[in-house]
Amino acid sequence: MKTNPHIRAKNLSAHLHNVGQPSWLSRQVGLDQRERGPETSGQRPQGVATLSYVMPNVSQNRSNRAGGILVIIMVMVVTFSLLVMALLQLGKFNAMETERQLQRTQAFWLAEAGLEEFKAILVNPVNLQPLESLGLVGTAILSGSIPGIGTYQVDVIANAANPVSAIQRYTIQSAGTATVSPNLSRTNEIQASLQPFGSNGEIWITDREQTASGGNIYFATGDRIAGGGYMNDEINIWGTPEFEDLVYTADDSVNYQHPVRDPFITDTAVFLAGLLRNQPEIDFGEVVDHIGGLFHEAAITLNGDYDLTFSGTEVVTYNRTTFVTETNAIPDNGVIYVSGDAYVEGVLDARVSVAAAGALYITGDIIYQSATGNPNHSDWPDGWLPDADNLLGLFSADKVEIASGVGEVYIHAAILVLAAGDNGFTAADKYRNIGHPYINLYGMIAQYRRGVIGRVSGAGYLKNYAYDERFRSTPPPGMPFAQFNLTDWREL
Repeated sequence: MKTNPHIRAKNLSAHLHNVGQPSWLSRQVGLDQRERGPETSGQRPQGVATLSYVMPNVSQNRSNRAGGILVIIMVMVVTFSLLVMALLQLGKFNAMETERQLQRTQAFWLAEAGLEEFKAILVNPVNLQPLESLGLVGTAILSGSIPGIGTYQVDVIANAANPVSAIQRYTIQSAGTATVSPNLSRTNEIQASLQPFGSNGEIWITDREQTASGGNIYFATGDRIAGGGYMNDEINIWGTPEFEDLVYTADDSVNYQHPVRDPFITDTAVFLAGLLRNQPEIDFGEVVDHIGGLFHEAAITLNGDYDLTFSGTEVVTYNRTTFVTETNAIPDNGVIYVSGDAYVEGVLDARVSVAAAGALYITGDIIYQSATGNPNHSDWPDGWLPDADNLLGLFSADKVEIASGVGEVYIHAAILVLAAGDNGFTAADKYRNIGHPYINLYGMIAQYRRGVIGRVSGAGYLKNYAYDERFRSTPPPGMPFAQFNLTDWREL
């Protein structure tokens, strides 16, 4: 069957017209043609849709796209500008905060500079006395400045109890102010306490652990030291003596003998609570003349050589030149000054110190009345202490010596020997074979040069020493000051 040429032409035209059109449109055109039948020659079929393809306006589309891109760029520029402004503000804030932190740091170290300058005053041995007497209590005791950095001011506040306390306490405050920010100030504070000898728990304090000729003086097996120690010199150990509390030395080594041991170890069989080396020295230089100064503070002054026998609250004195005997009430919390040698023994029920310009000899037991039933501190119950009003100091500018023939002896006292010679705390029978009895000392000993009380060969005495804990707060009358302790640093 022949196809109508008009239909073929139409179909071809429709096909060509529909190239590139969606398939659904092509299918719809074919459907319309099939439903309406063939066209008659020269006539357009009625009801047949006329399809036309409208080309897009390319120029208009490009314009629209350019406008959209411009809007995006403007948004990005605004966003970036806001971000830059925010970063600039943040940088400015950080710079201000950095500057503020720098000024705070400067103020802190200015405050520390004030404290360090005042510490230098305290560690000077000539200033080992109450700060009130030096005019160093009050506001703006020190002030200073560092050019371009700032200023500092030091205030010193005395403890209200100082007039009636053996230990003098002070609060030291230093305020630093940065130059750039005068309203920015930081204040640092430390506590200072002026401590008498032995008030830090030391039963044994020495400057030299050798004789004047250079011979070593040893702690030996059998010696028992129930308390701390502070030696400016190297410690000499023979065998295994025992130190029950922490020991300090300004030296870096220990001379261990019998057997020889590494000098840089800490023998825990000897130093039961440890040993601290390379510690600052205690300066004895400014207290050597202390005994003579007590002459002006004495409640009783005895000129010449005297025996002093204590009996409760009284002391019986005997002049060895005039042979005169007197009985005196013991001065309450006072000092008995002897211009020559003093010979002491007895039972004491008072607070007193004996200061001898010459030698001081212990001729027998000298003990506290509250301990008469049992004078050996080794047998006292844990925590037991003598009565508060039983305190004794034995001071000498030459030596404190246990007299010959005494044997085992009990001593309740703080002993202080400031002579730079070859004496210290010693014993007349140090080189005699007397059976190695014990010196039972309850108190403490401070001496410039250590004295000899025995020999490792067996002559003389052994040591049985225990620290009197009451000395931490209440030393005997007239005990000199040893050092300032600085504690409790803080920023206010």
